[in-house]
Amino acid sequence: MPTTGEVYTYTVMYRAFHPWFKDQLPYGVAVVEVEGGIRIIGRYVGDDPEGLACGQRMEAVFDDLGEDGGSIAWRPA
Repeated sequence: MPTTGEVYTYTVMYRAFHPWFKDQLPYGVAVVEVEGGIRIIGRYVGDDPEGLACGQRMEAVFDDLGEDGGSIAWRPA
């Protein structure tokens, strides 16, 4: 599976939908299009979620959520 791509769309969250995210605010969620046109959604783990932009190059990383598991996340490439 490709591990880099470009931001297709994104949002910045200012209100936590779950208590676990309260200390993470604000945080970004990005839909990244990788090779082959596949779009993958994941939490943005870069420094400035308000600096996200469509077309920005991203790299997939593992978002370790401790005992709750983990998922794909995105950081600037």
